[in-house]
Amino acid sequence: MPRFLLCIAPLGWMACAPPDPAEGFTNVEQFLDADGPTTNARYIELANSAETTLRVALNTIEDEDLANAIVDAHDRGVDVRVVTDFDNAEAPGVLAMAERGFVCLGGDEALLARANGEGAPCTLADDGTEYFDFANNLPVSVPSSSIHMTHHFAVADRVNFVRSDKAGDVGNGIRLTVVGRGEDLGDDLSWEHQQLFGGTDASTLTAFSSMAKSNTDNRWMYPTQTPVVMEMWMGPQERVIKRIIDSVYRARANVYILTDDFVDPNLARALEQKAVDGFDVRVVVGPNFGQIRPEFSRTFRDQENIVKYRITDDTIDHVPTVVLVDSTLDRAGIQQMAQGYVLTHDMVPTNRYFGSGASLQILSACDQLMDGNLLAFDDFQHSAESPSTEIGQIFDVIAAHIDIAEEYP
Repeated sequence: MPRFLLCIAPLGWMACAPPDPAEGFTNVEQFLDADGPTTNARYIELANSAETTLRVALNTIEDEDLANAIVDAHDRGVDVRVVTDFDNAEAPGVLAMAERGFVCLGGDEALLARANGEGAPCTLADDGTEYFDFANNLPVSVPSSSIHMTHHFAVADRVNFVRSDKAGDVGNGIRLTVVGRGEDLGDDLSWEHQQLFGGTDASTLTAFSSMAKSNTDNRWMYPTQTPVVMEMWMGPQERVIKRIIDSVYRARANVYILTDDFVDPNLARALEQKAVDGFDVRVVVGPNFGQIRPEFSRTFRDQENIVKYRITDDTIDHVPTVVLVDSTLDRAGIQQMAQGYVLTHDMVPTNRYFGSGASLQILSACDQLMDGNLLAFDDFQHSAESPSTEIGQIFDVIAAHIDIAEEYP
């Protein structure tokens, strides 16, 4: 005899399917993409699948195929909202969207449009800002070139999503892309997008010069369909570099880092302390090492106990920023929880400026003036011999870059 559930409906009784247990988890799959177009194809597929809403946040939109997929969704009646960086308003994809009537507005133009009730479907985020710094008792002007939109994600219908460490461009270099479905993470990404689209980004400060963005994510852990649990942290309001520093100090076995530029002195000192204490600490930097602030990068370079590597091939367009913690046995021979992190920007400083008074200087990049996110994978059942896909891929990315790097004195 067939079994079925009975559901009460206004018109009587009806049969309905039992709930799908998988819907209680965030179902994800991580990919290692060889270049920008490969990652962009995943965003295009998501845009093509959108039925009611599509939210896109990208640093740049150079790929015109991606731009056309976004506008196609808009033209078929999907509620589409896009956020991209103010300084990339002339990117080929942005111009291609404008030619089809999908206009991006930013700065005073966007404020005026909102005041008149004439919003545009695309917002140029992270314009420059001016404020009075009470700590230094002087006015401060921050150009848009020092405020960065590094988010790379898209959400369709508030449940299907793509998140990567880099997208929208057409350059080479490995990218780590997560494609998934989940109401919890889809919802939280949508709320973050709402802030950005509405004009509350890293350039928006309170009267006391602190960041105005809110913590809109209602949860910080997302159980997946595997033993791996995901975390997502939004910057600048949740200080993603500080979370990496915290993970370094609590490491029990090893810390491996890959980043194009390494700038933050506090992270460098944390890594050195772990290395002095006998932990396995290795860092790979890319061809752009020392570009953001050479004197800050010197702190990392001068540490004597960190095993350092440098990639000198300047034909590589993108080096991902990833961290692997406790992927090996600890000193007691016990496997701790392994953690893998994927960031949307380099290991930038945690302070907004240095100096004081008349000598105060605003940094060209810092996590206080950077919209971005940190994706974490927590594997409570990690095994070095048979790691999870997520932890294993992060290790593979670091190892692949060590293979093309030279040991850095």
